[in-house]
Order: sequence, then C-alpha cells, then structure tokens
Amino acid sequence: MAKNNTNFISKITKVAGKIQNNLVISSITQGMMSTMGVLMGSAILNIVINLPIDPWKEFLTNIGLLTPLNEIVQIANCVGIFMAFGIGRTISEKMGASNPVQGGIISLFSFLICTPLIANVTEVSTTYTLGLDYLGAQGVITAMLVGVCAGALFTKMSKTKLRIKMPDSVPPFVSQSFEDLPSFLVTIIPFVIVRIIFGATSYGCFTAFINSTLQAPLTAVG
Repeated sequence: MAKNNTNFISKITKVAGKIQNNLVISSITQGMMSTMGVLMGSAILNIVINLPIDPWKEFLTNIGLLTPLNEIVQIANCVGIFMAFGIGRTISEKMGASNPVQGGIISLFSFLICTPLIANVTEVSTTYTLGLDYLGAQGVITAMLVGVCAGALFTKMSKTKLRIKMPDSVPPFVSQSFEDLPSFLVTIIPFVIVRIIFGATSYGCFTAFINSTLQAPLTAVG
C-alpha cells in the first residue's frame, strides 16, 4: 500500500513539475503574481476606507479623502491592465527578449485594443472613454490570452531581420525603439482584426464573447 502511494505521489510530482515548467502556464502564473502588490494594497486600503466606524467615515469625508481613496481602489481593481503587462513581460523574458518591458507594453496595448470604448455624444463633440468593467475581473481571461499571445509574437518578431537599423550615432535607447517598431506593428495587427470582427457581432467585443462563452456552461453546471 505504501509503495503504491509513493508511486502515485511520484507521478503527481512529475506532472506538476511539467505543468510548472510549461512556458505559457509559468508565464501566466508569474505575471499574475507580479500584480499581487497592487491587489493587496487595494484590499488593505478598501478595508481601511470601509471600517464600520461612523466617526471614521465622517472624518474621511470632512477632510476630503473619502472620494479620492475610493477612486484609487477602483483604479487598482483594473487588474486586467496589470496582468496583461505582467504576463507579456514575463513570457518575453522567458523567451529571451532583449527588452522584456517592450513585450509588456505591447501586451498592454493589445489588451486595450480588445477593450471597447464608451462614446459620450454631446451637441458639441463626441468623446471616448474606457469603461472600468472590462478592465477589471471581467477582463482577466482576455488579459491572460492577449498577454501570452502578444508577448510571444512580439518576441519572435523582434528576433527576425524585420528591424529598422539606425546609425551608430543614435543613442541606444532611441535606436532600440525604432528597431522594434516593425515587430510592434506586426504584433498589433491580429488584435486589430479581432476588435473589428467582434465589434461587428452582437457581443460587441472579444471580452464579452469570452465571458459569455464561459459563463453559459458554468451557469448550467452550478
């Protein structure tokens, strides 16, 4: 019996090791963990703001801190933004990118491309804003998918000959940005296409499609 248990644990350990060493899974895990500081800070701040002590809430209101602190919590709840950057940077680093931060930036930009804008129409003009709904918990799965795909694609493209070569007299931080420009443009093309396609459907955006697709079976089960 003990031998069977040992063999079972050994097999489970091997499987867990393979999963942990998987590029995609490890990138998502580490990328999400990089947002832990923001999430913990937001949670602590939320607890402090909402302490069930009326004099404390009145104090925060009177000194004008309640509203801005609540706004900070709402901003911190936009976990999709932080995850998209963290996952993109992590997978770029694991794939040997010369500048992993660029992988994070392009992943964040690609995530925002897949996020719908809210049109505010007035008699004078039309302005566009980003809603917080799809930047928070509803956008987590999209952030994972986009972070992995954008970060990996950008890193692969940056290793090709598709680069803009700048003169040696140009500072390195400037030349690096221009060298990666073709890779940057190629990387965002698929996400622009995704935005256009899903924008023309009843879902309105890719994130809504993902949430609806996953929510239906989960609702049926639970």
